[in-house]
Amino acid sequence: MNIQTKYHGELVVQQEDIVTFPNGIPAFEDETKFINLPLQNGTPFSILQSVRTPTLAFVIGE
Repeated sequence: MNIQTKYHGELVVQQEDIVTFPNGIPAFEDETKFINLPLQNGTPFSILQSVRTPTLAFVIGE
Protein backbone atom coordinates (compact mmCIF):
# COMPACT_ATOMS: atom_id res chain seq x y z
CA MET A 1 0.00 0.00 0.00
CA ASN A 2 1.18 3.57 -0.63
CA ILE A 3 1.26 6.12 2.17
CA GLN A 4 2.32 9.75 2.39
CA THR A 5 4.81 10.56 5.15
CA LYS A 6 6.07 13.70 6.82
CA TYR A 7 9.79 12.99 6.47
CA HIS A 8 10.10 10.38 3.70
CA GLY A 9 7.51 11.51 1.13
CA GLU A 10 5.45 8.78 -0.52
CA LEU A 11 6.37 5.22 0.43
CA VAL A 12 5.19 1.74 -0.37
CA VAL A 13 4.69 -0.24 2.86
CA GLN A 14 3.69 -3.81 3.47
CA GLN A 15 0.54 -4.54 5.47
CA GLU A 16 2.50 -6.82 7.82
CA ASP A 17 4.83 -3.91 8.78
CA ILE A 18 1.95 -1.79 10.11
CA VAL A 19 1.72 -1.61 13.90
CA THR A 20 -1.83 -1.33 15.24
CA PHE A 21 -2.73 0.34 18.53
CA PRO A 22 -6.38 -0.71 19.02
CA ASN A 23 -7.13 2.26 21.32
CA GLY A 24 -4.85 4.71 19.54
CA ILE A 25 -2.12 6.48 21.50
CA PRO A 26 -2.65 9.12 24.22
CA ALA A 27 -4.05 12.36 22.75
CA PHE A 28 -4.38 10.65 19.34
CA GLU A 29 -7.03 8.02 20.05
CA ASP A 30 -8.29 8.07 16.44
CA GLU A 31 -4.84 7.20 15.10
CA THR A 32 -4.52 3.44 15.34
CA LYS A 33 -2.16 2.41 12.52
CA PHE A 34 1.51 3.36 12.35
CA ILE A 35 4.66 2.31 10.56
CA ASN A 36 8.16 2.43 12.06
CA LEU A 37 10.60 4.11 9.65
CA PRO A 38 14.36 4.69 10.01
CA LEU A 39 15.35 8.28 10.78
CA GLN A 40 18.98 8.09 9.71
CA ASN A 41 21.54 5.32 9.37
CA GLY A 42 23.63 4.83 12.48
CA THR A 43 21.27 6.57 14.91
CA PRO A 44 19.16 4.89 17.60
CA PHE A 45 16.08 6.84 16.50
CA SER A 46 13.24 6.13 14.12
CA ILE A 47 9.97 7.71 13.03
CA LEU A 48 6.62 6.36 14.19
CA GLN A 49 4.55 7.51 11.21
CA SER A 50 0.76 7.49 11.10
CA VAL A 51 -0.54 5.52 8.13
CA ARG A 52 -3.66 7.70 7.93
CA THR A 53 -2.30 11.22 8.59
CA PRO A 54 0.86 12.23 6.67
CA THR A 55 1.72 15.10 9.02
CA LEU A 56 1.57 12.97 12.18
CA ALA A 57 4.93 11.43 13.00
CA PHE A 58 6.90 10.99 16.21
CA VAL A 59 10.64 10.59 16.67
CA ILE A 60 11.19 7.60 18.93
CA GLY A 61 14.23 5.84 20.41
CA GLU A 62 14.84 2.19 19.76
